[in-house]
Amino acid sequence: METPHDIVETLRRDFGAKEAPSLSEQLAQRRPVWEALSELFLDTDLQTADFDRLAETLAKSPYSPADLEAILLRELVPILWGNTASPAGEWQGFDPVWLEEQIQRRAERSLRWPSWLYPRRIVRADWARLRARVEQARAERDASV
Repeated sequence: METPHDIVETLRRDFGAKEAPSLSEQLAQRRPVWEALSELFLDTDLQTADFDRLAETLAKSPYSPADLEAILLRELVPILWGNTASPAGEWQGFDPVWLEEQIQRRAERSLRWPSWLYPRRIVRADWARLRARVEQARAERDASV
């Protein structure tokens, strides 16, 4: 799990920032990403319009596709994987405040299961589809500039 220090170092490396964003700015950048990616864990079948909407949100983020995948696998899978295994899982959407609290609480624990132990396969196909759409949305945005 990335610590706030790791996030700062990643931002400096990736964006060449002399001054990395503050923790509150980082959280502001992360929240829409967490909310969008959390939809992959809902007890619903995502439709084409859902993937387009999620891809647009993620394409606006400062994170590379590899960073988005790391956020998905390291921060969200450990918190939300159980919803996909539940016979009556959440289907309307996760409370963003609850989600952020869970992610931060997990990050602050000194002892936690490594994220690679959680069942990542539950979101692999949806992530592959979403990642392609994010890359396409960014390419279209860059072409129009």
